[in-house]
Amino acid sequence: MSKIATSFFIVLILYNLSFAQWIQTSGPSGGTVTQFAVNQSNGYVFALAGGNIYRSTDNGATWTPKSNELQANIGATVIAVSGANVYIGLTSGNTSNIIFRSTDNGDSWTAATATGIPAFYIPNAMIVAGSKLLMYSTYLLGGGKMFASTDGGETFSESTTGLPANFSVAYLTMKGTDIY
Repeated sequence: MSKIATSFFIVLILYNLSFAQWIQTSGPSGGTVTQFAVNQSNGYVFALAGGNIYRSTDNGATWTPKSNELQANIGATVIAVSGANVYIGLTSGNTSNIIFRSTDNGDSWTAATATGIPAFYIPNAMIVAGSKLLMYSTYLLGGGKMFASTDGGETFSESTTGLPANFSVAYLTMKGTDIY
């Protein structure tokens, strides 16, 4: 009987260890986290919380605000990362700039001109796919469009080939070269 009980507990322990475990971190202090993005080349983790961008260089143990200089623009809505390049989309705030980019993992930011995106479109989902920055933006009065940039957000063109007439996108992700 003792061997059966011991075997049962060993199986139970191994069963529990076979599933991923959640580990609590300090988390960014900016409010509810609405999106994460990871720089695959160095492991930096970016979090979008309360309209601000935070970066962790130690797997979430500590977080550093990286969008303080953009506070006048208020409201990051989306983030995308590719290598050291970080892109964020903003709500209107007090500027016409809705896309900012960093080429140094969020240490400094430059406003992209985002030519080609009509007025009253707010970035809603964004991803870097190869050399393209793809972004779904919602129109302030309803609906939305997919846009693509091949120059880091300076110019965008509508990119809706193959998409239904009325569609909405909350998140974008990739597997290989396929975008979902």
